[in-house]
Amino acid sequence: MPSTCPIKKHPDTGLLYTLEGNEATIVGCAQADLTHLDIPPVIVEDGVQYPVTAVGESAFAYQAALQTLRIPARLSRIGHGAFEGSGLTEVHLHDGLKVVAPYAFFGCVHLSHVGLPLGVTLEEQSFAGCEALRQENVSNIACLGEEALRRAGLPMASAGPTVIYVDGQPVEKHEKAPAELLLEKGVAMEESGDHHGAAAAYMQAHRMRQVISQVDDMLRQAEQMRPIAMAEYRLALMLKFGLASAKNPDGTDRPTAVALLSHLVDTSDLADAAYHLGDMYAGGYGIPADPDMALRLLRNAAERGHERACLDLGYIYLHGTLARLDTRTAVRYFAKCAEMDGPYADIARTEMAGFPVL
Repeated sequence: MPSTCPIKKHPDTGLLYTLEGNEATIVGCAQADLTHLDIPPVIVEDGVQYPVTAVGESAFAYQAALQTLRIPARLSRIGHGAFEGSGLTEVHLHDGLKVVAPYAFFGCVHLSHVGLPLGVTLEEQSFAGCEALRQENVSNIACLGEEALRRAGLPMASAGPTVIYVDGQPVEKHEKAPAELLLEKGVAMEESGDHHGAAAAYMQAHRMRQVISQVDDMLRQAEQMRPIAMAEYRLALMLKFGLASAKNPDGTDRPTAVALLSHLVDTSDLADAAYHLGDMYAGGYGIPADPDMALRLLRNAAERGHERACLDLGYIYLHGTLARLDTRTAVRYFAKCAEMDGPYADIARTEMAGFPVL
């Protein structure tokens, strides 16, 4: 919806903007024949700096003379129809961008190059009608997934290997792998309470699995798979605890927590994945309870040195919940937990104190 805040005009640039809270939104420009749009990182008013975080609804729609666009790092949203029908020929979107709203670049018939950031959410028809756009001229296109591309109106990605870009540069120009950058982005969002953004970033890393699996260098492939696995694990936990929606913003289904954790148990050395999947089968969280499967997975995690799995197995055998009561085995798992000397060690030692040496 359009902002109800008063619209103001920047004295130097002619840009129209609104202020809400401590942020600014660019909503248009007084100059009708604008050819290049350089959105400032901040609006200064009465000595106060307001970071520019959004371009508003229909802000530059049908600006036929507009050809190029530069956005600041803090810009997080491009609004509904913001550049619809404009004369843009090339767009490079910064990695700080989170959402491109429906019809944002709809009908930009001269648009031939788009730099997509990793982790961005492209909403319905955001690039539909861009007749000059080809998949080879859209960076990171293979990281989005077919449904997301179809919904956004972008051309389909080829099945072959693709160059991955971060902040407009091929990934080879960066010290970190793209999935690692996505993982860091997701963790930062999660810690700030932005669960929607975190889940989107983790999902983009998950979609990269197919792309990275085509890398010929096995060592490089393994290095890039590690942050993908961690992103998938964190997404699985968000889904398990109800912190992320089961649907992507484009309406497609996300993989379930069970599917993600099951794959990680089979393909990675993440003991945490085995533990949480075992916990889900033990309690029937979102799936039918399966004591045998739960026990097998918790043992798997314990064998990989998972402290909480050892503690839980101690209680399982002590009380005979998922397995027959077996005090000797219970004490063995409590002892293993205590040996790790982690946060659960004192609890395990307390449980062991009531038993003679077995």
